[in-house]
Amino acid sequence: MIKEKLINLDLDIYKETLDNGLLVYICPMNRHDVHASISTKFGNDILDFKPIGKTEYLTIPTGTAHFLEHKMFAKEDGPDPMSVFASNGAYSNAYTSSKVTRYYFTGASHFYENLKTLLDCITKPYFTKENIAKEQGIIAQEIKAGLDDPEHALYFAALQGVFKNHPHKYPVFGYLNTISKLNKEILYDTYNTFYHPSNMFMVITGNVNPEKTINYIKEYFHNKKYPEKQKIEKKHYNEPKIVSKEKNQISMDVTNKLLTFSYKLKPNYDRFKSRTYLLIYLNTLFGSISNFYDENFKDKNSLSDVSFYLETVDDYLIAHFDVEVLDKEDIIAKIDKLINTKQVNKETFNLFIKNVLNDLILTTENVLSMANLIVNQIIEYNDFDAKIYDKYQKLNFEEYKEYINSLDFKNHTLSIITKNN
Repeated sequence: MIKEKLINLDLDIYKETLDNGLLVYICPMNRHDVHASISTKFGNDILDFKPIGKTEYLTIPTGTAHFLEHKMFAKEDGPDPMSVFASNGAYSNAYTSSKVTRYYFTGASHFYENLKTLLDCITKPYFTKENIAKEQGIIAQEIKAGLDDPEHALYFAALQGVFKNHPHKYPVFGYLNTISKLNKEILYDTYNTFYHPSNMFMVITGNVNPEKTINYIKEYFHNKKYPEKQKIEKKHYNEPKIVSKEKNQISMDVTNKLLTFSYKLKPNYDRFKSRTYLLIYLNTLFGSISNFYDENFKDKNSLSDVSFYLETVDDYLIAHFDVEVLDKEDIIAKIDKLINTKQVNKETFNLFIKNVLNDLILTTENVLSMANLIVNQIIEYNDFDAKIYDKYQKLNFEEYKEYINSLDFKNHTLSIITKNN
């Protein structure tokens, strides 16, 4: 194992790649509990690929990754995995995003039994015609519930406005007419390709012994046979720089008008700096200490704060703004005017960095927060950097200013939910 010190964070992280390609990160922490997760680098953004052992591309229905996540808890025999975790006093769950599917548990005892249960979940698939049909009914109910959720509908209306070709525009749950197409063959082809250990990573934080833990994981996989690890061939989606629609409006059972204003950016900087510098800029202009925040608070037409968040999708950086209004949409023009001023402030820049560094220190106090930090860094940047504290410290105001000046905010889309007539 490789051992690295987390600079200025008073923790160590151990890292090893097993012979089967599984990447394991272990971060011992002086806490009572342990968090462990295993993730596959497979989410709803991948819909076209060559299955392992086959020569032709396979197109899978949107929603396959999420469906597969649900089915990994189905077992041919033995106890239900969730009941094992519960009987051991551990909390367990899983989720699917556009980029990954993650399975995890948190508990203070029975660590190795829980770890085995977690690994059994993702190494022993059991798909039958009957249990697939049953799951299709369950997920269909989730999809129907989502159709009635204005926030869910607004988010995907925004993505439909941003993306023309990329699958990121589709909901992770899928649609009723896509999950109905799933069968054993599709699920096994997908599982065998993306649940190969070389496409997965484990993160364990908390009260663990790194040597014993890595030896246990190695022993678990010792007699499991996998095809030789190989690069997965995935379709590259030719996504244009311009948004798909400039405006997207739908009607639902809502009291007030809901707006999402989204910018589609393609920066020429590395992903870490692109995300961080843009977050600093948005916090400077629209955060809780900004003039805009105070002005919006006094605006009787605005019924909520303007919230903002970022998404990275391949080479694109998407900035979303959400707000609820009585009627008028002039807040959007105010956002657009302000963001195009390219106003930067060194004092706010330094304050943001200081707050991030403080947050990093606080993260090391909690096993789940630490695990999430590691997982999210791997998802976004393909690895966890033990010098993450230094990376933030070394961010440069002049470079930040140059980066903001290089951005083109002309490419945007507005999504609106209005009240049913």
